[in-house]
Amino acid sequence: MNQTHSSCQISRLTQQLKESKKREAELHKRCLELIQEAQTKDSIPAKDLNIFTAEKQTEAIKVFLEVFVETCTEHKIPRSDPTLRILKKTADKVVHTLQKRLGH
Repeated sequence: MNQTHSSCQISRLTQQLKESKKREAELHKRCLELIQEAQTKDSIPAKDLNIFTAEKQTEAIKVFLEVFVETCTEHKIPRSDPTLRILKKTADKVVHTLQKRLGH
C-alpha cells in the first residue's frame, strides 16, 4: 500500500513538473514574441515607435518577472532571497518609470 501511495505521488509530481515546465516555456516564448514585436519597426509609424516599444517592453518585463517568480517557487527559492527582492524592485521601478514617461 505504501509503495502504491509513493508511486501515485511521484506520478503526480512528475505531471506537475511537466505542466510547470510547459507553462514556463510558453511564458518565455510570449516574452520573446513581445520583445521581437517591439523591435519590429516596419508596421509602426516613426512617431508612435517610442510609445509602442515602451508599452511592449513593460509587458515583456512583467512576463519576465512572472516567469522568474514561478521558477523561484518551483525550485523552492525563498522569497527572502536577495536576488529575488532586487529583481522585483528593479522590475517594478522600470515599469513605473516607463508608465511615467508614457503619461499613464
